[in-house]
Amino acid sequence: MQCHWRAALRASTANLDFLGGGLSAKATLAQVEEFVRTPIPDDVATEVLYQHDRTCCVCNEPGKAIQIHHIDEDPSNHDPNNLAVLCLQDHEETQIRGGFGRKLRALDVTKCRDEWTRRVRERRAEVDKIVIERLAAVRVEEPTPPPVAPERKPFRYRPSAKILALYLQKVPDILAVAYAKADDITAEEGDTARHGQQRNLSWAS
Repeated sequence: MQCHWRAALRASTANLDFLGGGLSAKATLAQVEEFVRTPIPDDVATEVLYQHDRTCCVCNEPGKAIQIHHIDEDPSNHDPNNLAVLCLQDHEETQIRGGFGRKLRALDVTKCRDEWTRRVRERRAEVDKIVIERLAAVRVEEPTPPPVAPERKPFRYRPSAKILALYLQKVPDILAVAYAKADDITAEEGDTARHGQQRNLSWAS
């Protein structure tokens, strides 16, 4: 839903054009929007980008240039629930006005955002699970601690540098396998979700 100041400004600039005020309604609106636009706080932007895995929530294609979109089109409303990460192409499709050209409405963007961030959370959880299982499977023989003499403090065992090195050598391989498996799982879900979104958008347009 557009904010009240935007609707009021559209009406007033349209009246100026009708009365021959010599002002462009579109130019005036753009100037005021730019004036009231405030930067998104760093902590909010960081959290939103993390939730989206720095990826467009509509096309889900990694590596593309992205920007944070205000769903209600109010550039001063930085509520996380009003923000979504879009690539430049999909963001442009939210800006088309008039006729049947506008392909992405606020409801479409919200639905895509909620679905994509859910998949990102599940993918990260799957990676963590695989890493934990892999690390648990790595078995290294630990030396038996020496007996504790009654008059001495209890022995606190510390793993040797060799044992720690073995664990660290295993971590990159475990992470690579974990991400590969998680990618296979989320890629299959992504294909199904994108097909469903395309069907919904085609019906909506």
